[in-house]
Amino acid sequence: MSYICDNSKLKTMIYKQLKKNFMGHCALAAILLASLTGCQKVALEESGYEEPTSQEGAFTILFDVGNSLQTNFSNAEAEDAESRAVTRSTPISELCDHINLMVYQDGTKVKQVNSVSTDNNFGKLSVSLNPGSYEYVILAHSCQGNPSANDIQKISFPDNKVTDTFHTYGKLTVDGSSTQNIVMDRVVAMVRFVINDVIPDNVAKMEFYYTGGSSTINGMTGYGCVNSRQTETRIVTDDMRPGKGVFEIYTIPHTDEETIKLTVKALDSEDAIIKETVLEDVPVKRNQITIERGNFFGGTSSSGESGDQGFELVTDDEWSNVEFTY
Repeated sequence: MSYICDNSKLKTMIYKQLKKNFMGHCALAAILLASLTGCQKVALEESGYEEPTSQEGAFTILFDVGNSLQTNFSNAEAEDAESRAVTRSTPISELCDHINLMVYQDGTKVKQVNSVSTDNNFGKLSVSLNPGSYEYVILAHSCQGNPSANDIQKISFPDNKVTDTFHTYGKLTVDGSSTQNIVMDRVVAMVRFVINDVIPDNVAKMEFYYTGGSSTINGMTGYGCVNSRQTETRIVTDDMRPGKGVFEIYTIPHTDEETIKLTVKALDSEDAIIKETVLEDVPVKRNQITIERGNFFGGTSSSGESGDQGFELVTDDEWSNVEFTY
């Protein structure tokens, strides 16, 4: 008895089965995709400048952040930007290397545009929006990455790190294409810690741990909204050792009358503590530098300056300064 294999029939059967399986997988994928996109607004994240599109029903809105118009906070309550006392106008590219635009509608983020200083047209952010009412937040900073901004009232920066940061919030009714000329305000406080005396050779870095400020911002108010515990580490370089070592840290105040508790540690290369001090009630305010200056290691400075207590208030057109001796 012999058996004959009909190759043509076998090939036809295999082809039909494969086609059936393929169509089934495509249908399943379509169902899954529809379920993911049909029940929520999709927040689009884009990078850089968006050229005007021909999308039906949408309009192009250009946000021009070419300059940061740094305002005097004593008149910051003015309703319109033109009536505020502008103290300095600086190209944003000289202050920050990241700009983020977040657009919200009915409490939901619908667009986020991220731009870095190497992009063409840095400082010009463009989005296409359908007619309607929106809110927007723009942040300029130098963090390593983009903020998490799904909640307009709780926007956090990568790794909870804070740099010199500028902010604006606004409302927008879209009924045609337009250009928004943006005025941004500095929303951070800086503490500048100055070590007058000689830094020992075994000190590899300085650690700053502080509570009372915030590393998360309310996008509507521009103030801090979380009680953060912030830690910053700064490497000690050889040019700092003879004296006048300068270290700067930032926080976002919750109000314009606030203090932080600052713990400063000098560490060796193995993170062992060489010297530690705690500064209570260090005042911080938006757009203000608080300078803490003194002989941290208990020695004398290279210039022979003493560490006597003192208070001085100095202002200029860039930051206001409050200086203390620790």
